[in-house]
Amino acid sequence: DLIRRIEHTMDYLYAVQSFITEHIAYLILSDKKINQRLLQTARATSKTNLKIVLDYLSKMTQLDYVTPAGGISILLRFKDGRDSKPFTKHLQDKLNTLVMPGEYFEIQDGFRISFGMDETTLRNGLDAVKLALERDEF
Repeated sequence: DLIRRIEHTMDYLYAVQSFITEHIAYLILSDKKINQRLLQTARATSKTNLKIVLDYLSKMTQLDYVTPAGGISILLRFKDGRDSKPFTKHLQDKLNTLVMPGEYFEIQDGFRISFGMDETTLRNGLDAVKLALERDEF
């Protein structure tokens, strides 16, 4: 049971790559032309995806949020103050969608979503969040 709980937590937190992967990334990002091109692409993706997220959120009236000034994540909170843990567990277990539970930010009524991925993956994840909110099965 302890190993399963640790593994579950690591799904949310583990982002360390192998030395080889990190070294290759360092070599690529050390090239200023490549670095600038990747940065421009990342910024364009972030800007486009934030618009998609905000469009979805405008229809999810159960949630409250502050539009982020930068970055690729947004913290969402339940307006009614409910505990987000059953919701995030439902998303992961039933809809194969991973969001960061609010407990990692010392809040119980919220969760964080990221939007730095490709548009299809983002829309699929947002559809899952929307579906879970509509069904209210958690």
